[in-house]
Amino acid sequence: MTSQANRAPVLGSRDIRQVMAVADRGSIRQAAEVLGLTQPGLSKNLRLIEDRLGVVLFERSTAGVKLTQAGQLLVERGRQVLLDLAAIERDIDETTRGHSGQVTVGLGTVIAVELATDLLAETHRLYPGIALDIVVEDPASLLERVRSGRLDFGFFYIEPHRVDGDFLTKEVLRTRPVVLVGRRHPLATKAEVIPPDLLDYRIAMPKVYPGLSLWLESITGGTLKPALVGSDYYQIGELLERADVYSLVSPSLVRRLQRFFDVVRIPVSGFDFVHSAHSVQPASRPLSGSAQRIMGLALQLIGEPGNRRFDQA
Repeated sequence: MTSQANRAPVLGSRDIRQVMAVADRGSIRQAAEVLGLTQPGLSKNLRLIEDRLGVVLFERSTAGVKLTQAGQLLVERGRQVLLDLAAIERDIDETTRGHSGQVTVGLGTVIAVELATDLLAETHRLYPGIALDIVVEDPASLLERVRSGRLDFGFFYIEPHRVDGDFLTKEVLRTRPVVLVGRRHPLATKAEVIPPDLLDYRIAMPKVYPGLSLWLESITGGTLKPALVGSDYYQIGELLERADVYSLVSPSLVRRLQRFFDVVRIPVSGFDFVHSAHSVQPASRPLSGSAQRIMGLALQLIGEPGNRRFDQA
């Protein structure tokens, strides 16, 4: 009699990928195109998988396909299985090749300006065999990338309600925003600036996440008027020189922009908002050796609490 442990597996990684492709697209035809299969061929494979499992994975209709409860379970567990298999192959490869491999890191827009260039340069200098990719996006997109395994880890703001058992998080950066304007801006000559004064001007800054937007509107008593929203700080610096707009930036970014643009920091009372960035990594998958090295390097560049170069005015 064959024991459960010795029985040949019912599913293989190829089966899981096919089920996931159909689930992701809601269409056997579209999934077949992505997988390089014919629609009848993929339909037949799905029937065989269901026969081997003894369950129905999809509810089929003229509108497409929808996962059953069993199908949802397979996709959830199967996604983790594929990530674990990829991690095994990655770790075996790194064991044989030493300090090499592919590492993909996600950065929020604030920390990207501070960290990305130094991290890429130091990685190339210290670990030339490691191919480092950096993705800069909004926090929600980065979090989903970490969850799906498309990022090894990230440094970005994460809303407290999004922290769950799927992630390991730790605060690595805390900084307060300051107001930056061109030297000829009307606010640059005022003896005292209060938050409602900002309502007379448009704001140029990176994508504003909800917490920061609500805070700024609460202290100014009005609605933000965006002039430019984007991740290019040098474009923002050029705009500040040429128009009566203002921007919220970190203290260290003021120093960087002042090397290239005629901009000044102005004191505004009541600016007590704190921007936090966290290291975010999956709880269920250990970092590869290469990813651990890049994580350690990034934390060195950020600095220790109380001595962070990003926090200093």
